[in-house]
Amino acid sequence: HLTEPSLRELGIECYLITDGMPAHFMASGDIKLYMTAADLALNDRTVVNKTGTLSNAIAAKYHNINYYAFSAGIDYSKKREDIHLEYRSGDEVKIYHGIELAEKSAKAIYPCFDIIPAELVKGIITEDGIFTFTIFSFYRTDKDSPYTIIDFESSQKFALFCTMEQANSMHE
Repeated sequence: HLTEPSLRELGIECYLITDGMPAHFMASGDIKLYMTAADLALNDRTVVNKTGTLSNAIAAKYHNINYYAFSAGIDYSKKREDIHLEYRSGDEVKIYHGIELAEKSAKAIYPCFDIIPAELVKGIITEDGIFTFTIFSFYRTDKDSPYTIIDFESSQKFALFCTMEQANSMHE
């Protein structure tokens, strides 16, 4: 209900569907590209977004549909292990706008966010470009150098110089 009005305002034809429906429309070929916002985007392409994004990203991968996340930027200071997911009260699952959807004795759990692994994310769209983080070349500058050059594909080409250990950790 947040994305649809924005897309409509931009003149993009779209439909409002519920959380459980994307895989159905991906399977039928009606969804050609899966895109979401990202609450957090890491430099290895890992994305953190609202619960439900992971299952949709898995469905997209299964149906060979690219998944891109929009982000204000990429957080280079955090790693996957730094992320601690928030859980909200189970009552938010059992009660909606004052309407009880389950018995009071029912146990409910509400993870607020999903962590979407890099292999499910084709790229991260920022105001600086679309970062796909695809390794273009991977080699030592010379046999005595501890450095490797990795060229990342994006709308702005750039190279990152790092140690072999750092480069390997980006793809674990």
